[in-house]
Order: sequence, then structure tokens, then C-alpha cells
Amino acid sequence: MSAFVVALQVEGRRCLVLGGGAEAHDKAKKLLAAGAQVTAIAPTLDPDLAALVSAGAVPWEARAFDPARDLAPRPALVVATEPASHEEVFAACRAAGVLVCCVDAPARCDFFHTAQGDCGPLTLAVASGGQAPALAKALRDQLVAQ
Repeated sequence: MSAFVVALQVEGRRCLVLGGGAEAHDKAKKLLAAGAQVTAIAPTLDPDLAALVSAGAVPWEARAFDPARDLAPRPALVVATEPASHEEVFAACRAAGVLVCCVDAPARCDFFHTAQGDCGPLTLAVASGGQAPALAKALRDQLVAQ
């Protein structure tokens, strides 16, 4: 992996999650835990993400991604979870200078998610550059258990 691994501070910053399924829910929860201001953009939502919207934790815009509307003002980052839109989202974010991660499409990512685990004052992160997420999660679980 040829990535420069960092911990990005997103507290108080606008972040977009594109998609309404389980992966979008997972990414939204992680961004919220880091203090980000998360907006979900998707025509429909799964029940778990809908619960975050109902609780007032995540605003939802029931529509497809619109680069002109969604990238101004510029968000800190965009996480795209729907493969059908990856090409459009990646191109638009790159053109706007916005960090983007198209989940499960490593070639369409400026950053990758790590398998994280909290151990008191430490946060453990295992990165695979998007190539082996299941292995990264298993290793994280072993390390946290120790």
C-alpha cells in the first residue's frame, strides 16, 4: 500500500454520505462519532440510516447526487456507497478539490477507511488500502481483544 496514513479531524465539518444502505449507515455513524456534520443524500434509506435521520442526527436529502448543489459550499469529504454513481462522484469531487472515497472502488478513492478499535486512550487502526477490509477487521478485533 502506498498511502500516507493520517487521522483526519472532521469535528464540526460538513461531510456527505451518498447512498442510503447499510454501508452508508456505517460510514455516517463513524463520521458522527468523530463529530462531523453529516448529510445523507439518497433517494431512499434503509431502516438504520432512517433512524439516524428520525433522531435528528443526520439531515437527509431524498434525491440523487448533484455536483453543482452538493459540492458548493465544499464539504470536507464525500463518501459514496453506491457503485452505479462512482464514476460521476469521483470525477466531480476531483474537479472540485474535495476528498472522496468511493466504497469498494480503491481506484476511485482519495482516502480509505481503516478498521478502527478503541482501547482506552488509544485508537488502533488497521489499513489495507481498500484491498482486504475483512482481514483488516479480523486483525483489529484480535488486537483490541488483547
